[in-house]
This record gives sequence, structure tokens and C-alpha cells, in this order.
Amino acid sequence: MFYMFSPSLKLPGNYIIVDGAVVQVRQAVINATSDGDTTVVDAVTGRVIRVVAVLFTCGGATVVSWKSGATTVVPGMSFAQYGGMTEVWAPHGYFFETGAGEAVVINLSVAASVRGVLNYVVV
Repeated sequence: MFYMFSPSLKLPGNYIIVDGAVVQVRQAVINATSDGDTTVVDAVTGRVIRVVAVLFTCGGATVVSWKSGATTVVPGMSFAQYGGMTEVWAPHGYFFETGAGEAVVINLSVAASVRGVLNYVVV
């Protein structure tokens, strides 16, 4: 089967094909309540984490950034109180990825109770 815009092919259950390999889609809880960095998915030695979907709401106005370890990979996005984000499809198969051996980190500009879920694969 050929997919013109996505290197990921969805299979039944919690598995997708990424670069020819079957990988499990995992889920992490987003629970950031203070300003600064909060690790959402721990680093996996020598492996890359690809975020394939993200959903969250903000209990207060804040700027949200996503990081690969200490490096910003998705620059600050401003959200009003009760604002949020739903990213469940990306044209290239994932929203962003970390460097090998780096964690997925959310960064808040101010304390704002950001809660949600994040789906990811380890490749």
C-alpha cells in the first residue's frame, strides 16, 4: 500500500508502520503546573521519540513550547486561559521528534496547569 504524504501507515490496534518497521503507539499524560520545563516522556537511550498526536488544555494563559531535551523544537505558542491544542494528524506522519536519547519536554512561560495526553512512538 502506498501513502503519498505519510511515512507512517496505521494498523489495527495501537501499532503503525514507521520506516518499514511495526512500532507501538504509546501514550503519556501531560501534567505541567509550574513555569519552566516538565518532562512528558523520558529519554530512551539511543532512540528517537516521534510525537504523533497531542491534546491539551491550559488552566491559565501561558506560552507553550516543546523541547527535545534542552533544545526547543516547537517555538512558543500563546494560549489564553482555557485555550488548548489538538494535533492529531500531521502531513509527514508526526508533529515533532526528539534527538536520539533525548526526552520530550513541555515548557511553560508561567505556571498555568496544562493537562492532556500525548501519543508517541520510539524509533
